[in-house]
Amino acid sequence: MENKWTKRMGLISAFVIFFGVLNMIALLLRTESAIGIWGIWETASASWDGEHHALKIVILSAYALAGLALNVLAMMFMLRSVKLMKSGLFFSKANVVVLRWSVLAYFVYDLCADNYNILYGMRRFVVQSDTIFLTCILLGFAMIYNAGLRLSEENKLTI
Repeated sequence: MENKWTKRMGLISAFVIFFGVLNMIALLLRTESAIGIWGIWETASASWDGEHHALKIVILSAYALAGLALNVLAMMFMLRSVKLMKSGLFFSKANVVVLRWSVLAYFVYDLCADNYNILYGMRRFVVQSDTIFLTCILLGFAMIYNAGLRLSEENKLTI
């Protein structure tokens, strides 16, 4: 039974890694498109001649860094989970830390994605309810995972 679950987790991890790499490439291309460093894209780059330069730089860099971090953290979580399942475990303190950082990275990424149009001249900063709601859901998942870790450690001590 464990071998069956380990193979499934390995397959899911392969999908997460594959789509994570594709997402990171798309994220970097979108960031390059906004900056217009190489001039590859014929689309309009961000409007850097207006006001709010600091806000635009913060949104662009936070969007790129948080997006990359979120993908890397997802890959780390899945690879560690497969490694743990092979050893007969599922919960680890390292994965709790990864989940907590993922919550922060998701919040920053989604907040910047919601306000990405500021780079192109939009003048209002928005905080959407789905950003807060999904961040709370992810935080709840991290707390449940942490509780599972504590129960797992407690069960080891009682046996």
